[in-house]
Amino acid sequence: MSDDQREVGKDEPEYQRVYAQTLALAERWMDEPARRAVQVTVRAAVVPDLADVADQLPAGEPVVADEGNGPTVAWLVTEGDLDALWLRCVQDFPTTGLWPVVVEGLDEDSLDRPWRAGEFYDPVVGEPDEWVAAADKILGTSAQDRDSAEPGGAATVMVEVMDGISALVLVPAARPAEVPWRLGWAGSANYGLWASDVSAVLCSWEERFGAVVVQMGFDTLWLAVARPPSQQADVEQMVLEHYIFCPDNIDQGIDRDDYWRAVRARIWAFWWD
Repeated sequence: MSDDQREVGKDEPEYQRVYAQTLALAERWMDEPARRAVQVTVRAAVVPDLADVADQLPAGEPVVADEGNGPTVAWLVTEGDLDALWLRCVQDFPTTGLWPVVVEGLDEDSLDRPWRAGEFYDPVVGEPDEWVAAADKILGTSAQDRDSAEPGGAATVMVEVMDGISALVLVPAARPAEVPWRLGWAGSANYGLWASDVSAVLCSWEERFGAVVVQMGFDTLWLAVARPPSQQADVEQMVLEHYIFCPDNIDQGIDRDDYWRAVRARIWAFWWD
């Protein structure tokens, strides 16, 4: 978590905290060059079984789905130089298939929910070959919207370097967009969006804008965005897509008239009530 994120007081309601952070990041990163970014290939050659690479993992603990009764879906790390580990893992992702995600818990000072409690359900339900159609259905997008995105080689993107990390998980995945699906993440379930739906949307945004998941919580999701929209029509389209994907961003967060700033930032944050 960056210094910008830590400036917000812990006593604020969650939605105020998340969106104050979003606007602070948007103001700072909307037009400036990236403070520090690393070029990352966001396609992995293999998706490992964590049991098969146990001797290669840093000290940590398994994240077990279905409240401890399901498969191991990630590896939680809370000790050591996590900034350096995150950087090494994103750079090694094409060969390891382990994508690092900074994590926070439902409670400010606890990782119990959802990570240690295993509040992940039906991991790997739904198939990636259905995601283009699923994203179009959810967002109301079309092939024209996808084709209008700035070409930039979706497999290689510039990712903002995360720092000040206190906990992260390593998630086996073929691409960052798969992470919610691989986990069986339920953070957006109150709005009828299941893990495969979230990954479908992230897949669309990953390909169109180079947006990759970098942080997750019980019901929060942060993306680093390599190529945020800059043209008015594209910005307006993305304000709509963000609202469809996560209504609380506007209904309980940033005023719609100000939301364009968040869309143009290189960090997108989402929170579902």
